[in-house]
Amino acid sequence: MMPEESVQAAKDLDAGVMLPMHWAGFDLSTHAWDEPVNRAVARARELDVVITTPVIGQVLSFDDSVVRERWWER
Repeated sequence: MMPEESVQAAKDLDAGVMLPMHWAGFDLSTHAWDEPVNRAVARARELDVVITTPVIGQVLSFDDSVVRERWWER
């Protein structure tokens, strides 16, 4: 799925929180490494979908609050 399609799927499933996967792990594409998450965050904002973006490797549990920091923009 493309980032926008993933956000739409989260909305269709009435997910409480969307956690984007498989982006920024490897720089093997022709697009910028952060393009997928930027597109997902933008679409989530448009569709009013809650999205969490933990730092790669960050451990989360169901008790954690939603990570909204745009760490890739540092």
